[in-house]
Amino acid sequence: MKKLQGLRTWIRFGHQMKKKLLVSLLLLSSIPVAVIGLFTAKFTSSIILDQAYQSNMYFLRQNEQEMEAVFRRLNDLLFQFTYHNYNSHNLATLNRFTSEDLVAANWKTVLQLGEMLNVVKGGMDHALEVDFYSPNYKKVMTSDGNILTEEQFNDPKVLDESRNHPIGSRWIDTRMGLQVNERFTKPVITVIYPFMQSTGNSLGGAIIIYFDASKLSRLLTLPPEYPSSSMFIANRDGYILMHSNPDVVGTRLNDDIVQELNHPTNSGDSPGDLSAIGKYTANFGGEHSLIYTMPSGTHEWNYIISIPMEALNSKPKQTLYTISLISLTLILIAVFIALKASRKIYEPVQRLTGKLSDGQTEGFVGDEIQWLDRFVSGVMEQNQKLSEEAAAYFTHMEHYRLHQLLLGNPQDSAVMTNWTAGQDEAHYALFLIETDQLMLDKTYSRNDQYLFFYCLQNIAQEVLRLRSLVPHILTMHPGLFAVLIPMAHPPGNESLRTYGNELLSVFRRHLPFPVFIAASHSSFGISDVHDAYIEAVRALRYRFMLGDKETILMNELEPRLAFQVDVLYEQEVKICAALQAWRIEEALETFDLLTETMKDGYEMTREFVTGFFTRLFASLIKASKQQQNKAVSQEMIESLLLSLAEQPTILDMNHYFKTAIIPLLVPKQEDQTAERIRIVQEVLKYIHARYDQDISLQLCADLVHIHPVQLSRIFKQIVEANFVDYVIAYRMKKAMEMLDNPTIKLQDIAEKLRYTSVQNFIRTFKKTTGITPGQYRKHAEQQAAEFSFPT
Repeated sequence: MKKLQGLRTWIRFGHQMKKKLLVSLLLLSSIPVAVIGLFTAKFTSSIILDQAYQSNMYFLRQNEQEMEAVFRRLNDLLFQFTYHNYNSHNLATLNRFTSEDLVAANWKTVLQLGEMLNVVKGGMDHALEVDFYSPNYKKVMTSDGNILTEEQFNDPKVLDESRNHPIGSRWIDTRMGLQVNERFTKPVITVIYPFMQSTGNSLGGAIIIYFDASKLSRLLTLPPEYPSSSMFIANRDGYILMHSNPDVVGTRLNDDIVQELNHPTNSGDSPGDLSAIGKYTANFGGEHSLIYTMPSGTHEWNYIISIPMEALNSKPKQTLYTISLISLTLILIAVFIALKASRKIYEPVQRLTGKLSDGQTEGFVGDEIQWLDRFVSGVMEQNQKLSEEAAAYFTHMEHYRLHQLLLGNPQDSAVMTNWTAGQDEAHYALFLIETDQLMLDKTYSRNDQYLFFYCLQNIAQEVLRLRSLVPHILTMHPGLFAVLIPMAHPPGNESLRTYGNELLSVFRRHLPFPVFIAASHSSFGISDVHDAYIEAVRALRYRFMLGDKETILMNELEPRLAFQVDVLYEQEVKICAALQAWRIEEALETFDLLTETMKDGYEMTREFVTGFFTRLFASLIKASKQQQNKAVSQEMIESLLLSLAEQPTILDMNHYFKTAIIPLLVPKQEDQTAERIRIVQEVLKYIHARYDQDISLQLCADLVHIHPVQLSRIFKQIVEANFVDYVIAYRMKKAMEMLDNPTIKLQDIAEKLRYTSVQNFIRTFKKTTGITPGQYRKHAEQQAAEFSFPT
């Protein structure tokens, strides 16, 4: 019995705890909801009233624009007749009608005037009548075709205002409750446009327009959310000129509202300025109303909206009731949501977070949604970055393949056989653009040169695009650019010369150094551009003769001269190759052969010889490793060039090259060893700093400005290991350092060391060290001591 009584007490105590928990949850959920509900109701009511104010301001301005549009339309219609010439005497149209009496004898003038009045009336939807007043003959012609005397017209006030009002301005009659004359039985607004004579400053005549005030009132629009409101226009005397209810037109406002209309704060000439807009309450139409007034900037009237306070406050009250009801509903369901939220909503989020983080949820407890948000944002950023990198890579690969295609790489030629830049473009124009690299090196820094190269490519791109061409510009090497242009028809020499000379002209205007252009073309598709490139390269050899004033075309050169230059170029290449490999004797022998060839078998002018040897000097400077040595300064290069230009004969130039130039460019034996060590040290420094990037022998050779074959030979002599093996060994050394950290995954190590897969990394690691990465991690210290790394 005691046990059963204890169990019953425990159950009752458990229910009491449950009730306390529910009461606590109810209080915790209801108090914030109630406070938020009251604050929201107050804030929403304020927003609704502010929106009402903004909406009313909008409709005031909209109605003002509607009225202004009516008068602007009238101005436009009258403008064409005021300044359009009807006859050959240059007499303005309206003045012509005042120069002749409106009688049957002048029937043409009467007909034209009637036509004009009907055009104006037809263009104004709300015009009752358009009249023309001729004060010279004291007659008025109406748009109905009637010609009346001043007495018959029966509107002396309008005629008096026409005669006495200043020329060029307009007067608007606000007689709304009276019949103007027997022709009208409804309230009207009268507009007068006086104009002066073509000669002199006296009145020439006036255009008189009668508007139907009731029809104009229909243009006034009301805020749709307040159907019981009123929109109207009243003058300073309080008479209603136009009203959203046309039956009220012509009545007068009460004195309180008239007094507010003429109050300084509610009158002015700046309708667009909120400070000029009046807001006050008054009794209007038997109801307590909120009234907004805005003075017109062009007329002596006010735009007014009247909203009953009951209608204005109905929405905030309704909103307050609705929010209160919602708050009570939220209080009732808050406990249920609090009890079910973690199980029904948060547990799936926790499971998803655990899967995405591979079960490592430390640090994410209670914050899984934010972690998921960061995770998704990171994935999206990675995808965006990958997309941009892929697009840049595709562009780079296309340029690379075109580059190799121009150089004659057979494999890339086969890949690019079906490549075209546009439909039906089987022909390609090719321009080689070369700078005077010796002059650039002498005058500008490397960064400035790259900036000039960038400008040069942009200029070429813009000039050719203005010709509706689509150029592909490739950098063959710094200072030499290939411009490949797909074309639907084979370009002739004249077209190539035109495009090339246009580029040269623009380059001369915008670049402070000479630029040379050689042109060629391929008539057999993309596979033939290599031959066109070779032809253009050959043509550039003649730039020291032909200069930078004309585009060089190989097939237009004299055959005998072309043959001579080709022979000299081959000997020049041999001299540069020997000098680059530090084979001084071979370079001197080939140089003697070159001068003998020029002296014995060629008929050349002084300019030809000087230009050739100047270009040869530039080639030797470029080919020599000493180009980077501070001993050969820019001042020394300038001095050597000046002395070279002063040599009178070919033999003197030969002697000067052999005694002054070539010995300066080839270091001594002990300096050669030091230079080799410097080159290898620079390459090693580059490898150590960028082991986690793509590294190639060609890239490093370009870095130290020597041929890849020569770099490979020097590297093996100094390091006693070939280039590729060293790069692999150094990466494996860095891999060991990362394997010592157990938190770094094999996938991350493989990616950092530029391996496409983990399997390739494991295979290379085992081939280099004799064990797998996993085995190394188990015996890290022992294996690191046994691994031999080249120093």
